[in-house]
Amino acid sequence: MLSKVFAKNFVKTLNTLQKQNIVRGKKGVVEELKRVNTFDQQVKEKYLYNNDNLRNMDINDIKARITEEYEAQNDKLFNDDSILSQIKNDMFDNQEIKDQKQRLNDLQSRAKENYEQQPMEKYFSNLSHDEYLQKAREFQNDIMFGRIPDPERRTNAISRDYANYSSFEENGVELKDMQNEWEEFPTEVYQGKRILSFLNNLDSDVAQKKQIEESMQELRLTNPNLKDSQIIKGHFENEANRIMKEKNLKHEFDLGDNRLESDIQQFRTSTRLSPTAKEQIFKLYAKGWSVRDLSSRFGILPERVKAVIWLKQKFYFEVLPNIDLRTLKAGMERELEYNRDFKYQDYGIDLEELSRRNKGILTPSFKKQKDVDVKQLAVAEQRKENQIERTSKRRRARSQKVTTGFVGNQEKGYYIKEWIVNSGKGSDKVTSMFKKAVYFSEDPKRLPKKVQNKLSKGPRIASQGYGHI
Repeated sequence: MLSKVFAKNFVKTLNTLQKQNIVRGKKGVVEELKRVNTFDQQVKEKYLYNNDNLRNMDINDIKARITEEYEAQNDKLFNDDSILSQIKNDMFDNQEIKDQKQRLNDLQSRAKENYEQQPMEKYFSNLSHDEYLQKAREFQNDIMFGRIPDPERRTNAISRDYANYSSFEENGVELKDMQNEWEEFPTEVYQGKRILSFLNNLDSDVAQKKQIEESMQELRLTNPNLKDSQIIKGHFENEANRIMKEKNLKHEFDLGDNRLESDIQQFRTSTRLSPTAKEQIFKLYAKGWSVRDLSSRFGILPERVKAVIWLKQKFYFEVLPNIDLRTLKAGMERELEYNRDFKYQDYGIDLEELSRRNKGILTPSFKKQKDVDVKQLAVAEQRKENQIERTSKRRRARSQKVTTGFVGNQEKGYYIKEWIVNSGKGSDKVTSMFKKAVYFSEDPKRLPKKVQNKLSKGPRIASQGYGHI
């Protein structure tokens, strides 16, 4: 019904305004709310639940009168003199809300000014040349992996990250120097080149002069009695000592651990599979080539073939549909950076390992020998295999007498022998029932009845009759 909609909206508005301390103490609010809630029930009792009206009046007249009642209630709720209108006027005329809206507008304008006027040169003014290049590298990586917004789409980043202007005070907009914000980079600054190419081609004289001045200033502070000529001489002596120290450290490293140096050199010169070969492997695998055939075709291990196929499938089906053309181009350029110092290889990265595996692996065993390789063993290896097989079939002696020494001279002497019992009576080992009798001595119910009856005489007596080792 129409009155229910009005009542619900009215109650919702009153609850909101009460939370904002606007209608507290307002006269007539509770009475008006009660009257609106009971209006629908009053209309039903007057026209629908009254049998006299239903018998004496036409149904169309009843509908018309009910409609008039609701329209009158609507006008009464939303006219200019109603309580609801007065509350709305008080809400919009509230000085606190106006001040809050004005503060938000001021914060918005100040944030826009800081964003548009803050120059990029001010952020990099205190950085050396090496730090400047490192910042540029980190900035490019952040753009590529999406950790910061793209400078070319800075407008969208503002609306996404700073849509709530009430949080600008916490975000640092109140500060005069916003050195933590990346500003928009105009394309004419880099002369149409990539960021790294532009920075690598910069002249380093300014940074070098700044470094010399800092070093000389440090010498002035530590040695205030030195003259300018002595300070300059001391600076270049420090530089020479630093260079000689680096050379000596490198010389000691080269002569110190040859194995470590060889491992590092092998890591530096290890080749990689070219992007072209990876694409061909994935295409041939899609056409039906097996992993073993691709391993022979490109001279790489089967494990490497599986890794290439898995990476390419993940790239084409999961990564590529979710990146833009600019990120794809940056990734391709980054992949080709390896080719500047080392060259890619299309075939034969794992030929040495493949040849070692093709020779076969000898696996000696004490069990019955099986054919582990199709190749025929050499004569010496076959003789060794036969000897191992014969030894494995021998039965171990129950006891052995081993000579340990000789006492006396010639005919009057005698040998000293040690009697070693491997199994049975006299052996150092105990039977399995003796172990159980000791282990389950606190819980004898888990032992046989015969052992339980003799357990009071000790585990040795209790385990008799259950065989020897």
